Amino acid sequence: MSRMVGASGGSGARFGTGFTGGINTFWSCNKAGAIPHFTEHINSNPRHFDSWMFRGISHSIIGEHDKAVHDLQTAASVGSPCEKLVADAKLLELQGKASQCLSTYKDAIQKYPSDGIGWFWTAMTLSECQERSELFKRAIGLNYMPYECHYQLGSQCLGNDNPLEDTQSQYNDKCTKAIPDFNACLQGNPYRTVCHIELGFAHLQLNHVQEAKQCFEKAVDLNPVLTDSNAGLALIYEHEGNHLKAKLNWEIYRNSVEPREQRVGSGGSGSGGSGSGGSGNDGSGIGPLFDQMSLADKDDSLKIPNEEIARVYVARRALGGLKSLLLKYRLLAHSAVILETRIGNYYILEYMGDSTVYLKKIELNVVHTQEKGKPHQVIMVDGVPWTKQLHGKAVSAGWTLEKAKAKMQELMPGRYNLFKWNICHTAQERLRSAMGVS
Repeated sequence: MSRMVGASGGSGARFGTGFTGGINTFWSCNKAGAIPHFTEHINSNPRHFDSWMFRGISHSIIGEHDKAVHDLQTAASVGSPCEKLVADAKLLELQGKASQCLSTYKDAIQKYPSDGIGWFWTAMTLSECQERSELFKRAIGLNYMPYECHYQLGSQCLGNDNPLEDTQSQYNDKCTKAIPDFNACLQGNPYRTVCHIELGFAHLQLNHVQEAKQCFEKAVDLNPVLTDSNAGLALIYEHEGNHLKAKLNWEIYRNSVEPREQRVGSGGSGSGGSGSGGSGNDGSGIGPLFDQMSLADKDDSLKIPNEEIARVYVARRALGGLKSLLLKYRLLAHSAVILETRIGNYYILEYMGDSTVYLKKIELNVVHTQEKGKPHQVIMVDGVPWTKQLHGKAVSAGWTLEKAKAKMQELMPGRYNLFKWNICHTAQERLRSAMGVS
Protein backbone atom coordinates (compact mmCIF):
# COMPACT_ATOMS: atom_id res chain seq x y z
CA MET A 1 0.00 0.00 0.00
CA SER A 2 1.55 3.30 -1.09
CA ARG A 3 0.20 6.49 0.34
CA MET A 4 1.29 9.92 1.46
CA VAL A 5 -0.01 12.17 4.21
CA GLY A 6 0.02 15.28 2.08
CA ALA A 7 1.15 18.78 2.79
CA SER A 8 0.25 20.51 -0.43
CA GLY A 9 -1.08 24.01 0.02
CA GLY A 10 -4.79 24.64 0.12
CA SER A 11 -6.92 27.61 -0.75
CA GLY A 12 -8.45 30.00 1.74
CA ALA A 13 -6.65 29.91 5.09
CA ARG A 14 -2.91 30.40 5.05
CA PHE A 15 -2.04 26.78 5.82
CA GLY A 16 -5.02 25.42 3.90
CA THR A 17 -8.27 24.08 5.32
CA GLY A 18 -9.53 20.75 6.56
CA PHE A 19 -6.94 18.00 6.82
CA THR A 20 -4.41 19.86 4.67
CA GLY A 21 -4.67 22.89 6.96
CA GLY A 22 -4.37 20.62 9.99
CA ILE A 23 -1.28 18.76 8.89
CA ASN A 24 0.45 21.95 7.72
CA THR A 25 -0.34 23.71 11.01
CA PHE A 26 0.78 20.61 12.92
CA TRP A 27 4.17 20.62 11.22
CA SER A 28 4.52 24.36 11.77
CA CYS A 29 4.73 23.33 15.45
CA ASN A 30 1.32 24.76 16.33
CA LYS A 31 -0.37 21.61 17.62
CA ALA A 32 -3.26 23.41 19.30
CA GLY A 33 -3.94 25.38 16.14
CA ALA A 34 -4.07 22.17 14.09
CA ILE A 35 -6.91 20.63 16.10
CA PRO A 36 -9.78 22.73 14.66
CA HIS A 37 -8.66 21.84 11.11
CA PHE A 38 -8.62 18.12 11.89
CA THR A 39 -12.02 18.47 13.55
CA GLU A 40 -13.40 20.18 10.46
CA HIS A 41 -12.25 17.28 8.30
CA ILE A 42 -13.55 14.65 10.74
CA ASN A 43 -16.98 16.27 10.71
CA SER A 44 -17.27 15.65 6.96
CA ASN A 45 -15.09 12.50 6.81
CA PRO A 46 -15.68 10.63 10.09
CA ARG A 47 -13.70 7.56 8.98
CA HIS A 48 -10.54 9.41 7.97
CA PHE A 49 -7.79 7.67 9.93
CA ASP A 50 -5.06 10.31 9.60
CA SER A 51 -7.31 13.08 10.93
CA TRP A 52 -8.14 11.07 14.05
CA MET A 53 -4.50 9.98 14.44
CA PHE A 54 -2.95 13.43 14.16
CA ARG A 55 -5.67 15.09 16.21
CA GLY A 56 -4.98 12.52 18.92
CA ILE A 57 -1.25 13.20 18.77
CA SER A 58 -1.96 16.95 18.93
CA HIS A 59 -4.10 16.51 22.05
CA SER A 60 -1.37 14.39 23.60
CA ILE A 61 1.36 16.97 22.97
CA ILE A 62 -0.63 19.80 24.56
CA GLY A 63 -1.46 17.65 27.57
CA GLU A 64 -5.08 16.69 26.85
CA HIS A 65 -4.62 13.02 27.65
CA ASP A 66 -8.25 11.85 27.69
CA LYS A 67 -9.01 13.49 24.37
CA ALA A 68 -5.85 11.94 22.91
CA VAL A 69 -6.90 8.46 24.04
CA HIS A 70 -10.39 8.92 22.57
CA ASP A 71 -9.04 10.02 19.18
CA LEU A 72 -6.44 7.26 18.96
CA GLN A 73 -8.99 4.63 19.92
CA THR A 74 -11.28 5.98 17.21
CA ALA A 75 -8.39 5.95 14.72
CA ALA A 76 -7.79 2.29 15.53
CA SER A 77 -11.47 1.52 14.92
CA VAL A 78 -11.70 3.21 11.50
CA GLY A 79 -8.24 2.39 10.11
CA SER A 80 -6.92 -0.45 8.02
CA PRO A 81 -5.35 -3.44 9.85
CA CYS A 82 -1.91 -1.81 9.59
CA GLU A 83 -3.25 1.55 10.73
CA LYS A 84 -4.95 -0.12 13.68
CA LEU A 85 -1.62 -1.52 14.85
CA VAL A 86 -0.02 1.93 14.55
CA ALA A 87 -2.80 3.59 16.57
CA ASP A 88 -2.62 0.81 19.17
CA ALA A 89 1.14 1.38 19.44
CA LYS A 90 0.64 5.10 19.96
CA LEU A 91 -1.87 4.32 22.73
CA LEU A 92 0.73 2.09 24.40
CA GLU A 93 3.20 4.95 24.15
CA LEU A 94 0.74 7.23 25.96
CA GLN A 95 0.53 4.63 28.72
CA GLY A 96 4.31 4.64 29.11
CA LYS A 97 4.68 1.09 27.78
CA ALA A 98 7.69 1.77 25.55
CA SER A 99 8.75 -1.80 24.82
CA GLN A 100 5.19 -2.92 23.97
CA CYS A 101 4.78 0.17 21.81
CA LEU A 102 7.90 -0.62 19.78
CA SER A 103 6.93 -4.28 19.49
CA THR A 104 3.52 -3.30 18.09
CA TYR A 105 5.09 -0.94 15.55
CA LYS A 106 7.40 -3.74 14.43
CA ASP A 107 4.37 -6.02 14.07
CA ALA A 108 2.97 -3.50 11.61
CA ILE A 109 6.18 -3.69 9.55
CA GLN A 110 6.30 -7.47 9.56
CA LYS A 111 2.65 -7.98 8.68
CA TYR A 112 2.24 -5.07 6.26
CA PRO A 113 5.67 -4.30 4.78
CA SER A 114 4.21 -2.46 1.80
CA ASP A 115 2.57 0.23 3.98
CA GLY A 116 4.97 3.05 4.82
CA ILE A 117 3.11 4.09 7.97
CA GLY A 118 4.62 1.22 9.96
CA TRP A 119 8.15 2.00 8.83
CA PHE A 120 7.71 5.70 9.62
CA TRP A 121 6.35 5.39 13.15
CA THR A 122 8.80 2.64 14.06
CA ALA A 123 11.64 4.93 13.01
CA MET A 124 10.20 7.77 15.08
CA THR A 125 10.33 5.51 18.15
CA LEU A 126 13.93 4.33 17.78
CA SER A 127 17.05 6.08 19.04
CA GLU A 128 19.80 4.24 17.13
CA CYS A 129 20.75 6.47 14.20
CA GLN A 130 21.63 3.89 11.55
CA GLU A 131 18.48 1.85 12.11
CA ARG A 132 16.31 4.98 12.10
CA SER A 133 17.86 6.09 8.82
CA GLU A 134 17.13 2.81 7.09
CA LEU A 135 13.49 2.82 8.22
CA PHE A 136 12.92 6.41 7.12
CA LYS A 137 14.36 5.56 3.71
CA ARG A 138 11.93 2.65 3.45
CA ALA A 139 9.05 4.99 4.29
CA ILE A 140 10.25 7.43 1.61
CA GLY A 141 10.28 4.60 -0.92
CA LEU A 142 6.68 3.82 0.01
CA ASN A 143 5.72 7.51 -0.26
CA TYR A 144 4.59 7.89 3.35
CA MET A 145 5.28 11.47 4.48
CA PRO A 146 8.55 11.63 2.53
CA TYR A 147 9.05 15.27 3.45
CA GLU A 148 8.97 14.48 7.18
CA CYS A 149 11.29 11.52 6.65
CA HIS A 150 13.77 13.83 4.95
CA TYR A 151 13.51 16.30 7.83
CA GLN A 152 14.20 13.55 10.36
CA LEU A 153 17.23 12.39 8.37
CA GLY A 154 18.66 15.90 8.18
CA SER A 155 17.95 16.68 11.82
CA GLN A 156 19.56 13.41 12.84
CA CYS A 157 22.73 14.50 11.03
CA LEU A 158 22.95 17.68 13.11
CA GLY A 159 21.77 16.00 16.31
CA ASN A 160 24.52 13.39 16.04
CA ASP A 161 27.05 16.13 16.83
CA ASN A 162 29.30 15.58 19.84
CA PRO A 163 30.42 19.16 20.52
CA LEU A 164 32.96 18.16 23.17
CA GLU A 165 34.67 15.72 20.81
CA ASP A 166 33.93 16.57 17.14
CA THR A 167 35.99 19.19 15.32
CA GLN A 168 34.52 22.09 13.38
CA SER A 169 35.48 20.30 10.16
CA GLN A 170 33.58 17.19 11.20
CA TYR A 171 30.52 19.25 12.11
CA ASN A 172 30.72 21.16 8.82
CA ASP A 173 30.61 17.82 7.00
CA LYS A 174 27.45 16.91 8.91
CA CYS A 175 25.83 20.22 7.98
CA THR A 176 26.74 19.69 4.32
CA LYS A 177 25.18 16.24 4.43
CA ALA A 178 22.01 17.49 6.17
CA ILE A 179 21.18 20.34 3.77
CA PRO A 180 19.85 18.21 0.86
CA ASP A 181 17.46 16.41 3.23
CA PHE A 182 16.24 19.70 4.69
CA ASN A 183 15.68 21.07 1.19
CA ALA A 184 13.76 17.93 0.20
CA CYS A 185 11.56 18.34 3.28
CA LEU A 186 10.72 21.95 2.51
CA GLN A 187 10.06 21.18 -1.13
CA GLY A 188 7.36 18.76 0.02
CA ASN A 189 6.18 20.77 3.01
CA PRO A 190 7.20 24.46 3.15
CA TYR A 191 5.39 24.82 6.49
CA ARG A 192 7.86 22.69 8.49
CA THR A 193 9.07 25.57 10.66
CA VAL A 194 11.77 23.72 12.58
CA CYS A 195 13.23 22.54 9.29
CA HIS A 196 13.65 26.17 8.18
CA ILE A 197 15.46 26.88 11.47
CA GLU A 198 17.77 23.88 11.31
CA LEU A 199 18.52 24.52 7.63
CA GLY A 200 19.31 28.11 8.57
CA PHE A 201 21.86 27.09 11.19
CA ALA A 202 23.39 24.53 8.83
CA HIS A 203 23.81 27.26 6.20
CA LEU A 204 25.19 29.71 8.75
CA GLN A 205 27.70 27.14 9.98
CA LEU A 206 28.93 26.89 6.38
CA ASN A 207 29.02 30.70 5.92
CA HIS A 208 25.99 30.72 3.57
CA VAL A 209 24.77 33.93 5.20
CA GLN A 210 22.00 35.03 2.85
CA GLU A 211 20.54 31.52 2.59
CA ALA A 212 20.52 31.32 6.38
CA LYS A 213 18.84 34.70 6.72
CA GLN A 214 16.04 33.67 4.36
CA CYS A 215 15.46 30.50 6.38
CA PHE A 216 15.26 32.34 9.70
CA GLU A 217 12.95 35.03 8.31
CA LYS A 218 10.63 32.37 6.91
CA ALA A 219 10.58 30.56 10.26
CA VAL A 220 9.69 33.75 12.14
CA ASP A 221 6.90 34.35 9.64
CA LEU A 222 5.51 30.82 10.04
CA ASN A 223 5.73 30.54 13.83
CA PRO A 224 7.23 33.40 15.88
CA VAL A 225 7.00 31.27 19.04
CA LEU A 226 10.05 29.26 17.91
CA THR A 227 12.66 31.84 18.82
CA ASP A 228 15.80 29.94 17.80
CA SER A 229 15.23 31.71 14.49
CA ASN A 230 15.55 35.07 16.26
CA ALA A 231 18.89 33.96 17.70
CA GLY A 232 20.08 33.14 14.19
CA LEU A 233 18.93 36.51 12.90
CA ALA A 234 20.68 38.25 15.81
CA LEU A 235 23.98 36.66 14.78
CA ILE A 236 23.50 37.80 11.19
CA TYR A 237 22.33 41.34 11.99
CA GLU A 238 25.22 41.95 14.36
CA HIS A 239 27.75 41.03 11.70
CA GLU A 240 25.89 43.15 9.16
CA GLY A 241 26.34 46.08 11.53
CA ASN A 242 22.63 46.38 12.29
CA HIS A 243 23.10 46.39 16.05
CA LEU A 244 19.57 47.49 16.91
CA LYS A 245 17.93 44.59 15.04
CA ALA A 246 20.54 42.24 16.47
CA LYS A 247 19.75 43.33 20.00
CA LEU A 248 15.98 43.13 19.50
CA ASN A 249 16.16 39.60 18.09
CA TRP A 250 18.55 38.41 20.78
CA GLU A 251 16.25 39.74 23.50
CA ILE A 252 13.32 37.86 21.96
CA TYR A 253 15.40 34.70 22.07
CA ARG A 254 16.79 35.08 25.57
CA ASN A 255 13.39 36.05 27.03
CA SER A 256 12.01 32.76 25.73
CA VAL A 257 14.96 30.67 26.91
CA GLU A 258 14.81 31.61 30.55
CA PRO A 259 13.02 34.00 32.93
CA ARG A 260 14.50 37.45 33.27
CA GLU A 261 15.51 36.82 36.89
CA GLN A 262 17.58 33.81 35.84
CA ARG A 263 19.91 35.80 33.61
CA VAL A 264 23.59 36.13 34.29
CA GLY A 265 24.48 39.73 33.54
CA SER A 266 22.84 42.01 30.99
CA GLY A 267 23.73 44.94 28.79
CA GLY A 268 27.34 46.00 28.99
CA SER A 269 28.56 44.20 32.10
CA GLY A 270 29.43 40.54 32.30
CA SER A 271 30.46 38.45 35.25
CA GLY A 272 34.07 39.50 34.93
CA GLY A 273 34.41 42.87 33.22
CA SER A 274 33.50 44.48 29.92
CA GLY A 275 35.04 43.79 26.56
CA SER A 276 36.36 46.15 23.95
CA GLY A 277 33.26 45.82 21.82
CA GLY A 278 31.44 48.69 23.53
CA SER A 279 28.20 46.86 24.16
CA GLY A 280 26.20 48.82 26.68
CA ASN A 281 22.47 49.41 26.78
CA ASP A 282 22.53 52.19 24.19
CA GLY A 283 21.73 49.87 21.27
CA SER A 284 25.25 50.11 19.85
CA GLY A 285 25.84 46.38 20.28
CA ILE A 286 24.70 43.32 22.14
CA GLY A 287 27.83 42.47 24.08
CA PRO A 288 27.14 39.08 25.64
CA LEU A 289 25.98 37.67 22.32
CA PHE A 290 29.51 37.36 20.99
CA ASP A 291 31.08 36.92 24.41
CA GLN A 292 32.83 40.25 24.45
CA MET A 293 32.74 39.94 28.23
CA SER A 294 35.05 37.31 29.64
CA LEU A 295 34.63 35.42 32.89
CA ALA A 296 38.37 35.96 33.22
CA ASP A 297 40.08 39.00 34.72
CA LYS A 298 40.99 41.62 32.11
CA ASP A 299 44.08 42.81 33.99
CA ASP A 300 46.97 41.37 32.00
CA SER A 301 49.44 42.71 34.54
CA LEU A 302 48.49 39.89 36.89
CA LYS A 303 51.26 37.31 37.06
CA ILE A 304 50.35 33.93 35.59
CA PRO A 305 51.25 31.14 38.03
CA ASN A 306 54.18 29.00 36.93
CA GLU A 307 52.18 25.77 36.87
CA GLU A 308 52.59 22.92 34.41
CA ILE A 309 49.49 21.53 32.69
CA ALA A 310 48.60 17.87 33.21
CA ARG A 311 45.27 17.52 31.34
CA VAL A 312 43.10 19.50 28.93
CA TYR A 313 39.29 19.38 28.78
CA VAL A 314 36.97 20.93 26.20
CA ALA A 315 34.14 22.90 27.82
CA ARG A 316 31.25 24.93 26.51
CA ARG A 317 28.40 27.13 27.72
CA ALA A 318 25.57 29.14 26.22
CA LEU A 319 26.30 32.51 24.64
CA GLY A 320 25.41 35.64 26.51
CA GLY A 321 25.57 34.16 30.00
CA LEU A 322 22.30 32.27 29.54
CA LYS A 323 21.84 29.43 32.02
CA SER A 324 20.85 26.96 29.32
CA LEU A 325 22.43 23.60 28.58
CA LEU A 326 20.05 22.80 25.69
CA LEU A 327 22.38 23.97 22.94
CA LYS A 328 21.37 22.30 19.70
CA TYR A 329 23.38 24.65 17.51
CA ARG A 330 27.11 25.28 17.85
CA LEU A 331 26.70 28.90 16.85
CA LEU A 332 24.75 29.55 20.06
CA ALA A 333 27.52 28.14 22.24
CA HIS A 334 30.86 29.41 23.50
CA SER A 335 33.70 26.94 24.00
CA ALA A 336 36.99 27.04 25.88
CA VAL A 337 39.51 24.69 27.43
CA ILE A 338 39.80 23.83 31.09
CA LEU A 339 43.39 23.23 32.12
CA GLU A 340 44.21 20.92 35.03
CA THR A 341 47.69 21.53 36.42
CA ARG A 342 49.99 18.96 37.95
CA ILE A 343 49.39 20.38 41.43
CA GLY A 344 45.61 19.97 41.07
CA ASN A 345 44.44 23.48 40.18
CA TYR A 346 41.95 24.25 37.38
CA TYR A 347 41.90 27.19 34.96
CA ILE A 348 39.64 28.29 32.08
CA LEU A 349 41.46 29.49 28.97
CA GLU A 350 39.20 31.19 26.44
CA TYR A 351 39.34 33.33 23.30
CA MET A 352 36.79 36.13 23.51
CA GLY A 353 34.91 38.51 21.24
CA ASP A 354 37.52 41.24 21.67
CA SER A 355 40.06 38.94 19.96
CA THR A 356 41.94 38.40 23.22
CA VAL A 357 42.79 35.25 25.17
CA TYR A 358 42.01 35.21 28.90
CA LEU A 359 42.95 32.89 31.74
CA LYS A 360 41.10 32.47 35.02
CA LYS A 361 41.52 30.13 37.97
CA ILE A 362 38.29 28.32 38.86
CA GLU A 363 36.90 25.92 41.42
CA LEU A 364 35.66 22.73 39.75
CA ASN A 365 32.12 22.73 41.18
CA VAL A 366 30.64 19.55 39.65
CA VAL A 367 26.83 19.36 39.71
CA HIS A 368 26.29 16.38 37.40
CA THR A 369 28.36 13.57 35.88
CA GLN A 370 27.32 11.39 32.95
CA GLU A 371 29.52 8.42 32.15
CA LYS A 372 27.49 6.68 29.42
CA GLY A 373 26.72 7.82 25.87
CA LYS A 374 28.56 11.12 25.53
CA PRO A 375 30.53 11.27 28.82
CA HIS A 376 30.63 14.73 30.36
CA GLN A 377 30.27 16.74 33.52
CA VAL A 378 28.19 19.82 34.24
CA ILE A 379 30.12 22.34 36.31
CA MET A 380 29.24 25.79 37.65
CA VAL A 381 31.65 28.68 37.13
CA ASP A 382 30.58 32.04 38.59
CA GLY A 383 26.96 30.95 38.48
CA VAL A 384 27.09 29.84 34.83
CA PRO A 385 26.71 26.16 33.87
CA TRP A 386 29.35 24.65 31.59
CA THR A 387 29.56 21.15 30.13
CA LYS A 388 33.06 19.70 30.06
CA GLN A 389 34.64 16.49 28.87
CA LEU A 390 34.65 13.89 31.61
CA HIS A 391 38.13 12.52 31.00
CA GLY A 392 39.95 15.05 28.82
CA LYS A 393 43.43 14.35 27.44
CA ALA A 394 46.84 14.10 29.10
CA VAL A 395 49.40 16.71 28.04
CA SER A 396 53.07 16.06 27.47
CA ALA A 397 55.61 17.72 29.77
CA GLY A 398 56.63 21.33 29.18
CA TRP A 399 53.25 23.00 28.70
CA THR A 400 52.79 25.74 31.30
CA LEU A 401 49.80 28.03 31.76
CA GLU A 402 51.74 30.97 30.35
CA LYS A 403 52.87 28.98 27.30
CA ALA A 404 49.32 27.77 26.58
CA LYS A 405 47.87 31.29 26.84
CA ALA A 406 50.54 32.76 24.60
CA LYS A 407 50.16 29.93 22.08
CA MET A 408 46.39 30.36 21.78
CA GLN A 409 46.83 34.09 21.15
CA GLU A 410 49.54 33.36 18.55
CA LEU A 411 47.26 30.90 16.76
CA MET A 412 44.50 33.54 16.45
CA PRO A 413 46.28 36.39 14.63
CA GLY A 414 43.20 37.90 13.00
CA ARG A 415 40.22 39.67 14.48
CA TYR A 416 37.28 37.76 15.95
CA ASN A 417 34.99 36.98 13.01
CA LEU A 418 32.04 34.61 13.26
CA PHE A 419 31.57 34.04 9.55
CA LYS A 420 35.25 33.35 8.95
CA TRP A 421 35.31 30.98 11.93
CA ASN A 422 37.98 33.01 13.67
CA ILE A 423 36.24 32.36 16.96
CA CYS A 424 36.42 30.53 20.30
CA HIS A 425 35.83 27.06 18.82
CA THR A 426 38.67 27.54 16.35
CA ALA A 427 40.97 28.84 19.08
CA GLN A 428 40.56 25.89 21.41
CA GLU A 429 40.83 23.39 18.54
CA ARG A 430 44.07 24.96 17.30
CA LEU A 431 45.57 25.01 20.78
CA ARG A 432 44.68 21.37 21.44
CA SER A 433 46.22 20.43 18.09
CA ALA A 434 49.42 22.30 18.97
CA MET A 435 49.51 20.48 22.31
CA GLY A 436 49.03 17.13 20.58
CA VAL A 437 45.70 16.39 22.27
CA SER A 438 43.17 17.14 19.51
